[in-house]
Amino acid sequence: MPFLRGNYEHAIHWDGWVEICLQDKLGNVKQREIIHNLLCYGALNLIASHMGQSAGGAGAQWGGIGEDSGPIASGDTDLSTPVGSRVLGTYSHNANTPNWNLSFAFGSGVPTGGGSIRQAAIFTTATGGVLHIKGSFAVVNKGSADILNIMWVQSLA
Repeated sequence: MPFLRGNYEHAIHWDGWVEICLQDKLGNVKQREIIHNLLCYGALNLIASHMGQSAGGAGAQWGGIGEDSGPIASGDTDLSTPVGSRVLGTYSHNANTPNWNLSFAFGSGVPTGGGSIRQAAIFTTATGGVLHIKGSFAVVNKGSADILNIMWVQSLA
């Protein structure tokens, strides 16, 4: 059962095509065909690896939590009311599948004193950086000694 819900207004569907054109020596088209391409497993593996575990800030692998109960929007650049420090996620991916996972554990003391958590997000860096995805959910009252685990499943399917 999904824990986080999001706005699917900008769902990604990867599609493309290839044009093949044969010409004679004068440039006249002898044969032309346009076909759809096939996204192969290697591309899925490469995208998942770059998005979920890429070093140097290229991947989105830092999780943050926030207390704001307001709506989220595709133009957001941060959590509305972030609390605590971002944590580095744990990446997993089954080869040749369009899905990958990032898990985050917000341990004891994150945030200091606990909090009423209503948002979670993934960023490219521990501070600042680019907001990759963001979700809002019913309040989770995290005590200062509690551990909050959040697992994001991302998919190109």
